[in-house]
Amino acid sequence: MNSIISDLGKLSNSDANLGWIIGRPIVASVAMAIVTPIVTKFLFAPIFRKYIEFHFARYDHISNIILMTLVLCAFISIAAYTGTSVLFGAFLAGTFLSYLPSKRPDGPFVVMSREEGEQNEDKSPTFVHTFEAYLLGVQTYLMEPLFFASIGFAIPFVQLWTGKRIWRVWKHLPWTKSKADKTSKESSSAPDVPIETPKDNASMLSALLLGSAMVARGEIGLLIIEIGYNSTEYVSEEGFITGVWAILLNTIIGPVTVGLLVKFYGKRIEEGEWGLQKDSSPSQEKGNAQSAV
Repeated sequence: MNSIISDLGKLSNSDANLGWIIGRPIVASVAMAIVTPIVTKFLFAPIFRKYIEFHFARYDHISNIILMTLVLCAFISIAAYTGTSVLFGAFLAGTFLSYLPSKRPDGPFVVMSREEGEQNEDKSPTFVHTFEAYLLGVQTYLMEPLFFASIGFAIPFVQLWTGKRIWRVWKHLPWTKSKADKTSKESSSAPDVPIETPKDNASMLSALLLGSAMVARGEIGLLIIEIGYNSTEYVSEEGFITGVWAILLNTIIGPVTVGLLVKFYGKRIEEGEWGLQKDSSPSQEKGNAQSAV
């Protein structure tokens, strides 16, 4: 999605092909996801384990850092050139490195802890231990705060609190929208369609729990809508503000609703009150199967 939304800005060019813009990142991602494990298992891993692995114990973290940097640069370059996200390339670089070392007990990378690998001359720290020694602190105390702060600073906080925008968000809330839909249906001349209502609120509770748990929320939603607003001309300022409001409300209301439902109705849901599951029984299922045959 990151790559597709970023590439939508190219549609302003008359020669741009919408199908290729959307399809290229998908095809590239699928191809890299398939080719990477195959090439790693049958080509790079055997070469590494036969010719390179036992030399890593001489330089420990230095050799790990060099290989990690080279692999990361290679995968990011391939991802950028093929049109998929560089974040996906970084992920595949991690999977590539995790598979390279051999799993034999006498292998140089098999250590119980980072300290053991540093103290034992015949053992070499794994790539995970090297990351923990040199990069984990930087990630925890520098990169993560900068990442979340950059997303937070992109939210136009002052512009959110205008009467017009709050009213627009209120009109699109589920309960207000359902009332408006009901009013419009009553005033229309279309024939009434019978709607089956549940006998009890078990189906409503299960649907509310599932829907509350699956609503989009968090920093990824803000990141995607920010890319769409900054990189394309299809997300207006009003649409961006409304989308930010929706993500913020989902982030707050969704987890709270899930927690309250589990706290007060978890026992009923656990006992099987999930839609039609409560009415199903082995004998009924057997009868249905025989009638179907």
